[in-house]
Amino acid sequence: MLYQALLAAKSMMEQGERDVAVIEKSDGRPGGYIALLKLDYAIICDPETFEQPGDTLATPLTNTLILAAGNVGNTYLVDFNILWMSDGYWLT
Repeated sequence: MLYQALLAAKSMMEQGERDVAVIEKSDGRPGGYIALLKLDYAIICDPETFEQPGDTLATPLTNTLILAAGNVGNTYLVDFNILWMSDGYWLT
């Protein structure tokens, strides 16, 4: 489920969404779906400095890291991530 949230953010970026707040709030769940996952955070940042980009992403995209963490029951899942490389491909 956490990976699904990352893929939802990835898809939004591929479709041209550049509003960071909109992307970070996407969890990839269909409406009304009750999930076991409680998403703690999803953050977009620079993969080298971990600085956040501000309100919007650059066009064209530069190297961009999407990080996510959350809980499934009592288990805390951290450091799930995917990376956009400015060369034009994702590392998932």
